[in-house]
Amino acid sequence: MFLELRDQHRTHCITEIWLKDGYLPQIDGEGPGQDFQLEPAVWFKVLLLETVRINCQQQVVRWVTYAPSNISKHTAGSCTREIYGPGSCYDYDDDQDNLFDIAEKLLDRDSATKEYKQDLFRLLHCYVLPVIRLTPDDLPLIENMLEMQMCLLNGADNELQRQFQITDGTKRIMKEHRSDFARKVVNQEISLKEYSKEFLEDVKRGLEDDITIVREKLNDVQKKVNQAKEDLKNLKCDGRHLERMRGTRDNIKTHLELLLKGMAEIKNFLEMRKKKLGGRTSRWMRRAPHIESTFQSGQEQLGEQRQQQKALLDKKLLLVSVKEALRLAIGDLHEDKDTVGLETSVTGGGRATDVLSSSTWSTLGERVSKIVHTSGDPIAEEHQAFCKWVGSLCKAGSAEEELRNLNVSFQHSTDLSLSMHEARLNSCSSSDEEFVIISDLDIDPNENCVRKLKTAIHKHFRKITKHIAERELKPNDVHFVRKVWLYYETCFFSETMEAIASLYELAYEEEVQQLCTALERLHVSDMEVRDSWILSLFPEMVTAEESSETESAGDLTSPNSGNSSGEDTDKQPDKDSPPELVH
Repeated sequence: MFLELRDQHRTHCITEIWLKDGYLPQIDGEGPGQDFQLEPAVWFKVLLLETVRINCQQQVVRWVTYAPSNISKHTAGSCTREIYGPGSCYDYDDDQDNLFDIAEKLLDRDSATKEYKQDLFRLLHCYVLPVIRLTPDDLPLIENMLEMQMCLLNGADNELQRQFQITDGTKRIMKEHRSDFARKVVNQEISLKEYSKEFLEDVKRGLEDDITIVREKLNDVQKKVNQAKEDLKNLKCDGRHLERMRGTRDNIKTHLELLLKGMAEIKNFLEMRKKKLGGRTSRWMRRAPHIESTFQSGQEQLGEQRQQQKALLDKKLLLVSVKEALRLAIGDLHEDKDTVGLETSVTGGGRATDVLSSSTWSTLGERVSKIVHTSGDPIAEEHQAFCKWVGSLCKAGSAEEELRNLNVSFQHSTDLSLSMHEARLNSCSSSDEEFVIISDLDIDPNENCVRKLKTAIHKHFRKITKHIAERELKPNDVHFVRKVWLYYETCFFSETMEAIASLYELAYEEEVQQLCTALERLHVSDMEVRDSWILSLFPEMVTAEESSETESAGDLTSPNSGNSSGEDTDKQPDKDSPPELVH
């Protein structure tokens, strides 16, 4: 991918932005560094993007994807897309501000510095790549990228399987060494005094793991012996099969007994030596260093192999993350809609494709979401309590509406009103946030709920956004607080919108019905609306009116259908005829 940063007088170009091996973000052949962890999923877009241009003067980001094989580069070059820019709606977008602020800083810095590279990674990872949208025109290219990613995954699987085989071979050799050592201890072929304390403890721990595995193996073989007995009774097998199963079981049992005796000898020796020393510094005499070195070499080799195994597992996990991002994008594009290729969860700000325990950088929206969804955080607890209160208020309003529909009058049913009032008070604590719906024949109870809800939400938002701004060390920055407010809106309404919408439907059901009835009789021209977006909501009505106007114009301009002989062409036109019809 090619990146261009530009303002009125300066231009920086970065030519090599890539996702190495399908999972490693790189700029000019370098990664972000070992101290930086970047989720690779969002970087799948650099596989598709040919050029990204950021114009700080115009405050616009433009991009072009690679042309599919069946489209010429000249045609694809005209498909430039953009975001932000002149005429776009700015709504206290912290991501937009940071994007152009960082871009301007990069234009001021020396591109050879470490700080320049880190800020460039941050710019792309947090603010540029997440907002780039893909269209159905990109589908062939993305499907091709998915095939390539699957090939990389298959290669990683094969490499991982080979590493598993190598590690299993080393484990098997170490297990044989421990078994042989236990046999020599039981047969008194060696003296434990000749070995260091650390070595004996390592052997004991290894034998404990070996014994667990052998026990499980013995249980499995014993089940096969029991099954062979049943098969022999039912004449499904001969006695030789049962004898083979018994022989296998007896061998495993003998081996298990040997391991148990060897471990017991080592354990008893260690405990006896500990009591004998009585807490004094141990003076172990190591007389068999060659045997210990063999064990130690095997252990070190096994540790290195496990590290390689873990690295390959991590690599596969990152490859899968990119693959899932491609798959999500393809799913959206198959539905013929644009996509950013990422699913962001409002409950914590994470994405479905995130695989790392923590990421180096985060946006303000992600931090706000994480704060309000972190268990045990005071802000999160207040958020959850208020969301629960909103749900209870909306539910109470719906319950009262049901009673109204049953023609139950709260004013005349004193006992019922009292019992509901007492039930509400008994079911929750007597804090200032509790509510009691008061019925009034002149005021819809749902409208009471809506008014109470609007006031409470506004008060709650002011309080929460203040706390979050204080957490971010910007409590007096009005511009920043407004940004926090908007990001918190997303978190809050994602949890409460369903309940709130239900309450609003009840409160304004009559008004909505009146509007629907009026719209059936209303023409678009009667609304005196010229906004193209609003008009797009009524395509059938607009089309019908345009057709009607066309037909009316056609009737006025077409000759009289009954005048086929042309005998009235010399008649004077009617005084009310339009000027264009006068001959």
